[in-house]
Amino acid sequence: MVLGLWIIPIDLEQLSELFSRSDGWIFAIPIALVVADTYLTLIGLSKGNWELNPFVASAVQIGPWAVVPFVVSYMALSEGLALGMLSIGKWLFGVARASRFMPFALICGAASFGPVSNTELLAFPGAGPGDYFVGIVIEMVALSTGIYLHFRRLKW
Repeated sequence: MVLGLWIIPIDLEQLSELFSRSDGWIFAIPIALVVADTYLTLIGLSKGNWELNPFVASAVQIGPWAVVPFVVSYMALSEGLALGMLSIGKWLFGVARASRFMPFALICGAASFGPVSNTELLAFPGAGPGDYFVGIVIEMVALSTGIYLHFRRLKW
């Protein structure tokens, strides 16, 4: 049970170093969105909410042993897609322009749909679909804008 606990301080130190780098958040944002989405989905399902995504619904219906591989593959896909968007941004806009971060920011905003919608469903269970849609769109645009404004200042 305690086999891997001795390396937790090393892991936390490396995570702190990653976050202190100017480009460290590029790797952390997609994974944080996946973790938040999965966590809030499981909380919502435990409270009786139903899942709209058929892939998530089928993974949850199979059982707990299928959730772990699903989450790992979801993280890998999210990280790969986000890093791919950085390459596409460099190809479309060039390395020297701040616009190269736009595809990355947009894909992170789109990825925030899951956590934001799950949060709103848990916080406001009696709200109508229009309220959810407006809130989700505003929050997705806000996240995309915040990410873009943060990373456009980087000099690398």
